[in-house]
Amino acid sequence: MEPSKSAAPADQAVTASGAQVLEFVQHVALKTWTNDFNQVLAVYVLRAPAVTGARHPTEGKMDHFSSDIAFTPAVKDVQSRRGSRGIYEKVEARGGFRTAITEDLAGFLAAIDTAYLATASAGGQPYAQHRGGPKGFIRVIDERTIGFADFAGNRQYISTGNLAENSKAFLFLMDYANRRRIKLWGRARIVEGDAALLARLMPDYAARPEQAILFEVDAWDANCPQHIPQKFDAADVAVAITRLEQRIATLEAENSRLQQQVSAERNPA
Repeated sequence: MEPSKSAAPADQAVTASGAQVLEFVQHVALKTWTNDFNQVLAVYVLRAPAVTGARHPTEGKMDHFSSDIAFTPAVKDVQSRRGSRGIYEKVEARGGFRTAITEDLAGFLAAIDTAYLATASAGGQPYAQHRGGPKGFIRVIDERTIGFADFAGNRQYISTGNLAENSKAFLFLMDYANRRRIKLWGRARIVEGDAALLARLMPDYAARPEQAILFEVDAWDANCPQHIPQKFDAADVAVAITRLEQRIATLEAENSRLQQQVSAERNPA
């Protein structure tokens, strides 16, 4: 909590415990971050409005939903046995997961600086790799496609090799500060030698782009914050601490002035 603006008694020093400092830092930081995420919060509400055009194109006469990309028959069987099938039938009643990139999702992408890209070989061997950059490094291309510059790294090229033989991919996006996560299923492809595309995707960042990755979204969904540890970026915490130090300095100066004033009143010349 931010220290009160009312002055402390003149003969008492202004002090703050470590817990109070931490609380103030979190208050200042979260006040800033939350302003940018108010609109995103709606994607975490189970009772969100129905999603139009959410059905996933699959063969067959039975109804299929975009959420079937995750809720396979085996998954639905487990949900039925463990009592959660009814919850996710309500998701299906709304059409399943979202399939288009909404303003909420675009805003979320603009505010995150880390992602986890999962791919698999043709034989099904999975692999997950961290992708990061400055906030907003993942760009919206159109209503179904996002992309990012793939920076030079350790040159193992596991994700690149997997995508060469299996385009199915998954993106896991984390916002630790606000305890939010988004999952995207789709297909990804590597684009090499396209200078114009790289220029469009390259952020102001000290790294060498090696290629571009385009991710076509088939479906996406948001999770609840359960079990997500709250973590803050060091840079954001540094800003909050600077504000705290400035506030403390102001209060200490005011406290000193009041002490001098009281001392002068008690001991007139």
